[in-house]
Amino acid sequence: MKIIGSDYDGTLNHDGIDDKKLKAIDKWREAGNIFALISGRGPGDILEIYKEKQFGCDYLVADNGAVILKPDGEIVSDIRCDGKIADELLKLLLESGCPWGEVHTSFPCRVYTDNEMCVEDDGYTLETVPEIPYFNQISTMLDDFKEAERVTAIVKEKMGDRLNPLQNGRCIDIVRKDMDKAKGLYLLMEIVGARYDDIIAVGDNINDTDMIREFRSYAMESGVESIKELADYTTTGITELIEKELGEDNIKKRDTLEIIFIRHAETDYTDIGDRDNCDGELTERGEKQCDELGEKLKNVPIDAYITSSLLRAFKTATGVVKAKQNEPLLEICPEIIECGCTPGYFGCSEEYLKRYYKNTKMCENLFGKDKYDFGCEAKEDNIIRAGKFIDYLKNRFTFGQRVAVFSHHGILEYLIPTALGVEPHVFRFALENISMTVVEFCRDGNVVLKDVNK
Repeated sequence: MKIIGSDYDGTLNHDGIDDKKLKAIDKWREAGNIFALISGRGPGDILEIYKEKQFGCDYLVADNGAVILKPDGEIVSDIRCDGKIADELLKLLLESGCPWGEVHTSFPCRVYTDNEMCVEDDGYTLETVPEIPYFNQISTMLDDFKEAERVTAIVKEKMGDRLNPLQNGRCIDIVRKDMDKAKGLYLLMEIVGARYDDIIAVGDNINDTDMIREFRSYAMESGVESIKELADYTTTGITELIEKELGEDNIKKRDTLEIIFIRHAETDYTDIGDRDNCDGELTERGEKQCDELGEKLKNVPIDAYITSSLLRAFKTATGVVKAKQNEPLLEICPEIIECGCTPGYFGCSEEYLKRYYKNTKMCENLFGKDKYDFGCEAKEDNIIRAGKFIDYLKNRFTFGQRVAVFSHHGILEYLIPTALGVEPHVFRFALENISMTVVEFCRDGNVVLKDVNK
């Protein structure tokens, strides 16, 4: 699955939206991909455009990424600015020569300097505008590019510690400091479960800069020079872009389900704190090994991260997820704790592990019970555990995906052979700390041991 994040004005709407463009978007979506419109326009405006133009679309990203909607109007992401700074910003804009400021909030409105314009457009002045509870974006428009550039610089200087002014020709859109179109695409990526390499950004103007710089990207040939210099490619429009992408090998899915089995970093069992004596802490060298592993996997697309509930494996996994830009979900699976743990001890709780990484949660109980209850001692118990976990991976994930599993030497000696379809301990692995062993499930039914101790 790939995602095209397309700007609207000057990009999707360049020379209008004709049948060829509509058919190209349909073809893109029929191939299992996502088409998302990403614009500086507000949610109401972008919904109206979608309904009028009737182009195929999966998500509408408004306010330069601050609001993400489904085409039926359901809001799935809503990044807000504190309404307390709205008055300060509006006053700054109007004093800097802007004729009005348009507030995207629960009651979209314009605030004017000119009383006559205010009455004519059913707007407000600074004195009459109601209290603004929050805003996703405040926008304005000036006479020309240079004037917009001047006011953008003023907002950056005066309020850049809280807000991000984005110039788009003679328009300026002002969002929260940490918001832009690139952040909007990262949020969408998380919502749909896509990977960084799945994103393709296309735009034409200055407010597209962040997403063009951040992702694999196209700039419109009709776009501004700075965007064309940043982009990986230029294009005449959406139709040409889609035809190129559908014809390239880079959109084809990987033909395997790849599992990366990773042993935890170096551990010390003397500093166990309030945990069981089988649940050791990483050494100083182990912490450095985690950082090295994170750096090694930083740019490797991974669809899911699953870890044992023992602290040493969990902290090893955090070294990888913290190196990723979008802080991915880290899932905890007690069923893959080490062999020989104290009977009745199933590792750390979700609440305990959130001390080290917030975006984490327990997997479903693979044995279908209210409480964890499985053996870690007998070979037969460990074979059952390994079988349950490998079946879980094969049922949950599919070809074209990659999963990282963080666990322990003993149970990995069951997990890896079980994945390969051979009896555990028929042959054995000497797995080093933070070593990676890669198994690939192929469409033809074959299973490949790709790497050992990588």
